[in-house]
Amino acid sequence: MKTFSGSAKCISVDLPGHGKSILHGVKGAGEEPLLSLETIADLLHKLIHHIAPEKVTLVGYSMGARIALYMALKFCTKVQGLYSMLLFVF
Repeated sequence: MKTFSGSAKCISVDLPGHGKSILHGVKGAGEEPLLSLETIADLLHKLIHHIAPEKVTLVGYSMGARIALYMALKFCTKVQGLYSMLLFVF
């Protein structure tokens, strides 16, 4: 975020079930939380629309990159750009 924060407003969001986020009342058949990629993308789209009325650039890594790509395709009128990161570990 340091790279982009000098020229843009940056907001970091823990995806449900990642980081320090806690899921309340969302369960699947077992004990694991159940949220689809589509559901998470829809929730993020509502959040982004509330915070930023203009187009946004999404940055994602791993599952965040998958969701960002899905959002760029589904919400193309809201997404200006997309950066997804790929990490190679040897």
